[in-house]
Amino acid sequence: MKKLISLFALLTLCAGCNRFPRPALAPEKITGEARTALITELGKSDAAVSTFKGLARGVLQDGKERAIIRYVILFKKPGKLRIEALPATGAYTLSVLAANELGVTLIDPVGERAYRTSDPAHAIKTALKIPVAPDELTSYLLGTIPAKLLDSSIDIRKSDAGLQVVQGEFSAYWLVDPKSRRLKAVELRRSPRGAPALTITYGEYSGAGDQSYPKELTIDVPGESVHGTISFRTTEFNPELRDSNFSIVIPAGYSVYEGLDRPDL
Repeated sequence: MKKLISLFALLTLCAGCNRFPRPALAPEKITGEARTALITELGKSDAAVSTFKGLARGVLQDGKERAIIRYVILFKKPGKLRIEALPATGAYTLSVLAANELGVTLIDPVGERAYRTSDPAHAIKTALKIPVAPDELTSYLLGTIPAKLLDSSIDIRKSDAGLQVVQGEFSAYWLVDPKSRRLKAVELRRSPRGAPALTITYGEYSGAGDQSYPKELTIDVPGESVHGTISFRTTEFNPELRDSNFSIVIPAGYSVYEGLDRPDL
């Protein structure tokens, strides 16, 4: 596979998934002290997990070809993330993404190439085709709203489907289970009337309380015509993780490129 997206993505290619209507908002608003308390509670749910380690299974499909990739996912808030892609069987590494306060390094052992950038959000979008920053990605993987996005523009409504949480002019829409406070769906948009830049839907959750996580989630990136699923096989919440887990020593002999605007990516 020529592109790192083929190794990294928690996605499967699809066609015809670039039209999503905006969700209809329920008329009943949650305001005042109830709104403030709910925003605080949602923020605490996200902040409860500061470090994480898990093994996930991704299903990849390109035309008639279908592949299963395993992912070792580690994060340490704020800003530290490591995703290592492994084959369905075997112990060798296909690719690694590591982000910390100094930037992001992508390693492609197959092509013996390394890429470095100081823009984490751009690296996530380039490697995974997911238009979010590292801390936002880790929140969404575990089914919580990123706490830093819960600002004064938040509008909360009570619907039959759940709590509708909207940021600004529909730049972000989150559907939240009213009991567990976990996400049921996510839509992120670049413009109020545009198509979503990212949608995520969640299946059932496993675990309880702050250690609850989705058994499976489905990701769509309409602008990239990509779609896929990821499911966790093992999870460890708030383990002790060294900062060195999020740094990579580039092997000798690798070609090293500064920046990500290259055709081989």
